[in-house]
Amino acid sequence: MFVAAAEAGTLSGAAKELGVPTSTVSRSLTRLEQSLQMLLINRSSKGFVLTDAGTEYLEACRRSLRALSDGKELLDRHRLNPTGVIRIACPGTMIRHLLTPMMGELVNAFPNLKIDLQDYVPTHVPLPRLDVDIIFMVTPPSDSSRMIRSFPCAKRGLFASQEYLRECGHPKGPLELANHRCIGINRWELANNQTTMIPPVGFHVTTGDPVVSRQLAMDGIGIVALPLWMAKAPTLRDVLVRVLPDWDPSPIPLVALYYSPNALTPKIKKVLDFFSEYIGTDKDPRLDHATASECFITSRSQPRL
Repeated sequence: MFVAAAEAGTLSGAAKELGVPTSTVSRSLTRLEQSLQMLLINRSSKGFVLTDAGTEYLEACRRSLRALSDGKELLDRHRLNPTGVIRIACPGTMIRHLLTPMMGELVNAFPNLKIDLQDYVPTHVPLPRLDVDIIFMVTPPSDSSRMIRSFPCAKRGLFASQEYLRECGHPKGPLELANHRCIGINRWELANNQTTMIPPVGFHVTTGDPVVSRQLAMDGIGIVALPLWMAKAPTLRDVLVRVLPDWDPSPIPLVALYYSPNALTPKIKKVLDFFSEYIGTDKDPRLDHATASECFITSRSQPRL
């Protein structure tokens, strides 16, 4: 306000320039002089004149404002074109099927940003580390020191090979799954409209890798729960058959965790915004002749930040 008043020559001119009442400018200048214990302006009915101290202080204030403006421009450049290294930890399946296919677009979008991908097995989630900027998880934590960005969940279905179904028959309901060879790791929660049940399934093969599960199903080993994007590939239409199509396993959530002190870091925000344009949309590279509405559902369990 002091600089604006000095450049305008009157308090009213400074007030008009800043869009505030004249009284606000006057009180601010009075507080400034009291704080500095120095008279900066000689006021009169015709306006005011800077004192010698006020003239020197004006140049110091102008230099300070220029420095602040330069700093803001520097931050703006970081926001538009992040630099440095961003470290992302996520399941290996996600790296292969989601991040790798979009890596070209990501690198082109942020040419000055180096990307460090760290994979892990979903059943062994890495402990939060300060040197990891973003951790993608398929099991949202109930309590976390990190901020959370949620993405659309992947719809799932039960699938088996035609060979297996010819040999063992089609289950007529969820309870009959107990008499079939099933492949998985966690209990299956199946939903049919408003009805939800957990069938008494004993897994013949235990694995948490969906790629392994799909291959075992294709080999005729048993029934698996697969993300629809993984089972709907055109090359699999004559191999895998939907089992109990009226009963849907619970969808797979996907969240990205990042420490709250980093919430405003430009590189994290820009990269998460970039992922939001792809994950769970029709641009999602996991889709193969399918639509996002067929394979994904917006998560309601976690806030989208």
